[in-house]
Amino acid sequence: MMGGMLPLLLLPLLLPLLLPLLLPGQLRMVNGVATEEDGPANNRAALHDFGQDQDQDQDQGWSRGRQLSSYDTTGPCVCNKDEDFMRMGKYRFAMSHVKLNPPWWQNVNRKMGGFAFAKFMGVRAPEVLGCVQFHPHNTVSPAKAKIETARRVLRKLQQQRPGGFVIKPAEGYSASGVFLFGNNSIVDVSAMHQGGNSHVTIHYVARKMVLGGGNWQAEEMITSMSPGKVEDYKFLMFGGSVAMVLYMQRSTSNDCIAVTDLTNTFRYESNVNCIGAPTKTSNCSKDFLPAARKRNALTEWKSCTDLQMRNTVLTKANRKEPDPTAKRLWDKTVAAVKKMGAVIDVQMRIDMFIPPQGPTIGEFTPYHRSNLKDCFWGPPRTSGGPRDKCYLGKLWKEFGYDKKEGMASATAMHALQPTVPLPSFDNVSFHDVFFDPYGPFKPKCLAAGMDPNNWHSIQ
Repeated sequence: MMGGMLPLLLLPLLLPLLLPLLLPGQLRMVNGVATEEDGPANNRAALHDFGQDQDQDQDQGWSRGRQLSSYDTTGPCVCNKDEDFMRMGKYRFAMSHVKLNPPWWQNVNRKMGGFAFAKFMGVRAPEVLGCVQFHPHNTVSPAKAKIETARRVLRKLQQQRPGGFVIKPAEGYSASGVFLFGNNSIVDVSAMHQGGNSHVTIHYVARKMVLGGGNWQAEEMITSMSPGKVEDYKFLMFGGSVAMVLYMQRSTSNDCIAVTDLTNTFRYESNVNCIGAPTKTSNCSKDFLPAARKRNALTEWKSCTDLQMRNTVLTKANRKEPDPTAKRLWDKTVAAVKKMGAVIDVQMRIDMFIPPQGPTIGEFTPYHRSNLKDCFWGPPRTSGGPRDKCYLGKLWKEFGYDKKEGMASATAMHALQPTVPLPSFDNVSFHDVFFDPYGPFKPKCLAAGMDPNNWHSIQ
C-alpha cells in the first residue's frame, strides 16, 4: 500500500518544481498552488503533453494501430485558444492534479464512485458481484498459490452467476483486462478488439489478475438490445446539456463507431478528419499531417453502416415512426444523463448502456479521448455551411469554462461542489470514500452495493 501511496505523498512537494518546467512562463506559484497570471480567458493557459493517469481509455481502446500523437500535426492553430477543446482539457487536467486532494468530480471518475453516484441519482448501475484485492507480490503467497486462489474465486462467481458476469480492473482503461464470462466461454474483450483469438481459459484470467495485481471487480453482465453486440452510448455533457452522442458497437474485429446528436438528425464520419492536441511548443490544436490522416483512416474504428445501426435503440427511437420500446428507453436514458450532468455541473462524458432493464451507467470520464485528439466537428451553424472544427471548444466556452470549472486557480477548482449534497457511507463522506484511487478498496465496493460476503483479499 505504501508503495502505491508514495508518489501521491510526494506530489505536493514535486509539483512546485515541475510545473514551471511543464508550463514555462505561464503559471506562478502562490502558497504552493499554481495560478494563472491572467486567467484562461486571456489565452495564457499553457498546456503540456503528458499522459492522463487513469484516463487513457478514451483513445487507447479505439485504435488497432500506432496511436496518433500531437507530433503528427502541422500548420497553424485551428481554433482560438479559448475555444480549443483539447487545449482547455489539458489545462483542466493539469489544474486538477496540482493538489493531493482532487476536485470532487474526480470521485465519479473512479468506477465504484461512478456507480455509487448514479445509484444515488436514481440511475441504474451494474450490480457489483464481488471485489478482489491482491496484495504486493512480496507478501505471503507465491504467484502460483495466488493464481489458484483467484481461480477458486472465479469458479464461485461462475456458480453464482451461470448466465455470465464481467471481471475487470478497478482502475483500468478501455477494454484492457476486461473479461466476459458467458455460459460456455470466456472472452478477452481487448483481444476481441484487436481481431485476435479472444477465447481464453479461466486459468488465463486468474493469471492475468495475479500478474496485474491491484484491485479487481466483478459486475453483472449487461445485455444489449442488439443481439450479439456490446454497445455503449457516450454523452458529452456540459452540465445538463448534451453536446454530442458517440455510439460504440463492439462485436468482433468489425467494431464500429457513430457520432450524432440526440435525435440522430445528422451523422458525422468520425476518426478520419481529426485535429491533434497541443504540444509543449505549439500550445494549440492543429491539423494532422496527410500521412497521419491516412494511417488514422486505416487503423481507427470504422464508422457504423446503416446496417450496423439498424437495430440500435438510437436508430429505432428516432425513426419517423419510432419503436415504442426503443423510444421509451432512449427518452429515459437522455433524461438520466441530463439529470446527472446537471448535478456534476462541469464538462463530463457520461457513458451509458441501454439494456432491456433500462438505462445503466457505464462510467464517467472527465477527459474525453485523453485530450489527444478531437474528431467531432459539429453541425454547421448555418444551413449548408461548413462543419465547425472548434464546435466543442465553443460550447465549453459558452457553458462557462473559466468560472464554472473553477479555472482561475487550483484553489477555485478544488472548491467546486455538486449542486446537491452527496451521501455518506458509514459516516464517511462520499469524497473521503472515493477520492484516493490507492486508498482502501473494500469501502468503495461496499458503497457501490457489494455484498460483504463477496469481498476477497488475496495475500
